[in-house]
Amino acid sequence: MAKITPDHSYKLVGQFLNNWNLAERMLDSVISTSLRLDIMQSFILSPNIPFGNKIEIAKSLITLSSIDDGEKKNYKRMLNKFLNMSHDRNTIVHNAFRPTEEGDSVKFYSQKTRTKDTVEIPSISWTESDFVSKRTRLMEFAGKLLSLEKRLEESQKFMSLAQVLSDVQPSPYIGPLSQSGMARHLASKSPSSNHPAATPQTSPQTPQEPQASEESEN
Repeated sequence: MAKITPDHSYKLVGQFLNNWNLAERMLDSVISTSLRLDIMQSFILSPNIPFGNKIEIAKSLITLSSIDDGEKKNYKRMLNKFLNMSHDRNTIVHNAFRPTEEGDSVKFYSQKTRTKDTVEIPSISWTESDFVSKRTRLMEFAGKLLSLEKRLEESQKFMSLAQVLSDVQPSPYIGPLSQSGMARHLASKSPSSNHPAATPQTSPQTPQEPQASEESEN
């Protein structure tokens, strides 16, 4: 394998960050679709939610969905693995880097202050194979997140249909075939049912004059 030059190290780091961004955008899409956020709401909320919190939100959406338990476990396991990779993302974003003198890897340097008098500068090295492996994992996460988005959307439609059927089903005491019973049930679901019905007002009747009997006419 060719030596890693400074320009090549910039390319490797940039490719990793691009793949990370794609995977995290898919996570944002999972949340936005499940919560029915519009474009503006998603645009405002997504950048202001820490990555770890996004993972927990996605897990909660999975828990509340109607997908089977086996799928729930697999998707949550995938989210945990994605969360664990945030350490790799932070390594790249927060540390300076350069190729090693041998050109076989990229070294990242971070400064850690142990005490007031001690400063430690640990280093982490990634080979080009490490970069490729990590980018591949990120694309796998993106694909699984796309699958999760579709499954949660299907679950949401199923639950909405179940709610609709539950709402229009007449109560047992009304009678399923009674038209008047169904009408009363639907009326109870309307917003106006919370207000007492207005009492119809009748116009006062004009008192009728007593009719003269035949005897008085005679």
